[in-house]
Amino acid sequence: MKSFEVEPNDIIVSCAGTIGEIYQLPANAPKGIINQALMKITLFMSGISNYFQIVLYDALSRLSEKSKGTAIKNIAPFEMLKPAIVLIPPLDEQSKILRKLELINSLILN
Repeated sequence: MKSFEVEPNDIIVSCAGTIGEIYQLPANAPKGIINQALMKITLFMSGISNYFQIVLYDALSRLSEKSKGTAIKNIAPFEMLKPAIVLIPPLDEQSKILRKLELINSLILN
């Protein structure tokens, strides 16, 4: 059960059905246990904004193309995820990227 334990600020990702749905547990969340259809991500560094969630969502979207299943798809095997390297820029650069993305979204939605 230890591998399914989650703590505050952990990120959980749906790995079956609604592949790639992402949720970060609040800082005041109690410890809990997640379902085996979820993946837990624990960040070991501070200074990561919503940028990380955008990068993660993009990576999972590309992996969902390799997902298997007919009625309910399952995410690609973790062996494909583990070697992935995610470069995370400094927090100020993350903020700049988010501002640009917000600008693009506002232009698309208007």
